[in-house]
Amino acid sequence: MLIQTHGAQSVWVSFQADDGGAQTTPTTDASVRAQTLPVLGLQPSTHYSLQALASDGDGGLASSPVMDFTTDVLPSTLSNYAFEAATTGTILPGYVMVSKLLAGGNVNQDAVIVDRSGQVVWYRSGGLLDGDFQKQPDGSYTLSSGAVSQVPFAYASVYRQFDSLGDVTRSWTVPNGGANLHELLLQPNGDALTFTVTTRTYDMSAYDGGSATASLTGNILVRVMPDGGTDFASDFFDDFDPTDIVAAVNHAGAAVDAIHANSIFVASDGNYLESARHLSQVRKIDAQTGAVIWKLGGLRSDFTFSNDPLGGFSMQHFAREVAPDDILLFDDGDEHTPAQSRAVEYKLHFDSNGAPTDAELVWSYTPPPDASGNPIYGLAMGSAQRLPDGHTLIDYGTFTRVDEVDAQGNLVWQLTDPNPGLGIYRAFFIDSLY
Repeated sequence: MLIQTHGAQSVWVSFQADDGGAQTTPTTDASVRAQTLPVLGLQPSTHYSLQALASDGDGGLASSPVMDFTTDVLPSTLSNYAFEAATTGTILPGYVMVSKLLAGGNVNQDAVIVDRSGQVVWYRSGGLLDGDFQKQPDGSYTLSSGAVSQVPFAYASVYRQFDSLGDVTRSWTVPNGGANLHELLLQPNGDALTFTVTTRTYDMSAYDGGSATASLTGNILVRVMPDGGTDFASDFFDDFDPTDIVAAVNHAGAAVDAIHANSIFVASDGNYLESARHLSQVRKIDAQTGAVIWKLGGLRSDFTFSNDPLGGFSMQHFAREVAPDDILLFDDGDEHTPAQSRAVEYKLHFDSNGAPTDAELVWSYTPPPDASGNPIYGLAMGSAQRLPDGHTLIDYGTFTRVDEVDAQGNLVWQLTDPNPGLGIYRAFFIDSLY
């Protein structure tokens, strides 16, 4: 909405649908006399009235005439993004970013944001294989778009960075190898953390059908500078043995997907957490040297698991620190018996010398079985996000559903998909589209 003011200190827009309550845009500095204020979060095919309001800072208030308009329909390409939502408890107002992967080969994906009713209110076209779509600390959005490369299991991507209007502001990639679609995190100094791909030759002949010169695909955590160069790299293969690869991964053939790194996070001490699905392991990495500080899970874990009836997590996604030495992640559960998915939180303990001791399960949520009594199981993808009110938003990946549960494990909100496709890579709650 184009607004012109004189003598005002701040300006904003109030808008309301015929069947909804009044909402407002964030207040904006009115020192610029003529400016365009975006009005975001509107539902399609809906009649709205809106009005600009300005304050002089001393109690004076001015308003524009009320304008009426009706939003357009969603593009037909978004017919694959028709979700259903149900609220069964008290939830925060806001939105959920959904990175849904469609079934089929050369099918363009879209990045969408839905409101709490499940209606798409923000979208941008992606690529043939989208993955990570999230809101960065500076308020911008990043979306990976790419395809599986000729390098085995590479999932090469270019990340586009958008402003709140969906305009591309820049792109991110990694020199000599490309970024990986699983995650990119912008840093306060303008750098970006992401993964790239590497391969090494290992003798896998000890495994049935294994090759003596197998090409193992791994990952390197890199820090990309704004000019596109890198000033940090930590290679999983620098602390690795082929026996680290979990049994569920195919060890045979000329190529093996050995690491499959899928999430990055900056811990409270400034060091990095990285998740490796095919090791069933989360690692803490020294942000200066790239060395491994500790390993959680996997066949060479520095911690034992306590208070966990399943004895740890399996082939996980999306590890986040929710408090110092307190890790929340989505446990895909591929190697559990039976296979089942859950969200888990571990408190990490150390001895008086700072050496790792045990990882204590302090919270978990396992969804009830389906109507046939089968466990809920997403074999890949997924996420678990702790919300400001203590709730946890859980995306089950290839089991295309998103649950929000409170601290006591009560279901308070659920997003389902009548047309599930391959699944939802991740789901993020955000409180604002601005």
